[in-house]
Amino acid sequence: MIRTLITLDKDLASSIALRYACNAVRNFDMALSALHVEDPGPKGQFPGTGWVQRSWETALEEDGRQKIKSLIDMENINFPALGLPKIRIGDKTEETLLEAHTGNYDIFVEGLLTTESTADFYQAVKSQLLRKMPLPSILVKNLIPLESMVLVLTPGHDLGLLMPVLSYFIAQTGLPLKVLVWHPQKTSALEFTDAQENSNVFFTQVEEHLKTANCSYISLKAIKGPAELLAEELCRSGLVASVVGRKNLGESQPSMELLARMESPVMMFWQ
Repeated sequence: MIRTLITLDKDLASSIALRYACNAVRNFDMALSALHVEDPGPKGQFPGTGWVQRSWETALEEDGRQKIKSLIDMENINFPALGLPKIRIGDKTEETLLEAHTGNYDIFVEGLLTTESTADFYQAVKSQLLRKMPLPSILVKNLIPLESMVLVLTPGHDLGLLMPVLSYFIAQTGLPLKVLVWHPQKTSALEFTDAQENSNVFFTQVEEHLKTANCSYISLKAIKGPAELLAEELCRSGLVASVVGRKNLGESQPSMELLARMESPVMMFWQ
């Protein structure tokens, strides 16, 4: 079972992420836990001590609980399927990371509305929340049915670290997996080659690691071309995944540029 942590607020991004996650739970072996963090305001400004502070905290928790109940009711989602959403008071980043580290989770899900600019994606990924997230992370940009997964790898990705996590995810969800070995190049069109036509060293390593990890996939191809064309090619995919290095979160990392350009939900395997 894939144990999934999702953060919720009463906004459009959370609405899309929640519907996407609940659809996945209905179709795959996944368990969904929701977390909402209520902002108490500036640090250190608490209304008194003792029962006064406890009453204030209880009121904040209830306010947060009602916000999430309103979101779930609005989406007409079967509430028991979520379990009881956890309500915390404090800093969202700190509380979410604490839950991710101490809870028994496999992946993290959050909504991120797509825009014409890739800057919003870079800003989100560079945030403390995602940079320090210990779990593979799915950012839901648009509500696209999760019917298959595309994994895009570029030379240099650590396959030894990736494959056990990927294999477990595919085994538990049963998602049809397509694997692309991508060579970013400024070409006017995408160029595909299949396993029989490709003799690239990294391609061979990917193929061997997939087989060693017993990771099921339906196709393995090499592709050359720029990120913008590849993003267009994969625009209707239910989930596009790649490996993202924490130490280099700039635009110079090809996988970052591709995921930033994607309009579909994206998954980041952190390294």
